[in-house]
Amino acid sequence: MLSQNLSEFFDTSLHLNCPQISLRKELINSQEIYQGSGSITRTSEGQLELKLSYFSEISLIQNEIYRLPLSNSFRDRLTGCLNSMKSVRAKDRLRNLMDKGLLDKKLVDAWNKVRNKTAHGYVLEPEKFVENQKLSNQVTVLFNHLVFLAIGYLGKYTDYSEDGWIKKDYNRNSN
Repeated sequence: MLSQNLSEFFDTSLHLNCPQISLRKELINSQEIYQGSGSITRTSEGQLELKLSYFSEISLIQNEIYRLPLSNSFRDRLTGCLNSMKSVRAKDRLRNLMDKGLLDKKLVDAWNKVRNKTAHGYVLEPEKFVENQKLSNQVTVLFNHLVFLAIGYLGKYTDYSEDGWIKKDYNRNSN
């Protein structure tokens, strides 16, 4: 359908401008890339502009990678990077729950610090042991809260993120 709409507006001298690349007419005729994946508007300069959805932009780039003179190993790495962009990051999921008031910012921030350090090969410095232990305890509580949300638990729990590991009431409900 989108391909048919394009052919109504398009002649060989025009180009469509996307956020990262300029598309020629021969690319537009690839129905499998564009079908139902965006909208067409005319700019004030009279050019047609194809606004692709985020996932359609990724698919477009993935299809174009195979036309480029790249080594297979580099092409595979690029494809892997693009595929990872198709899924919602854990950080975004946690932020969403935090924005809804279901998780504490302090616990999400602790997870982010621990995650970045471990994912990027951080070497534990002995003088920061207490700080890292506190972060680890906060992440444990974050995990507990995620489990509580998943199973619908309301009640007492031990808050390992607080000095003295005090008992608290968990009363957040995702419903």
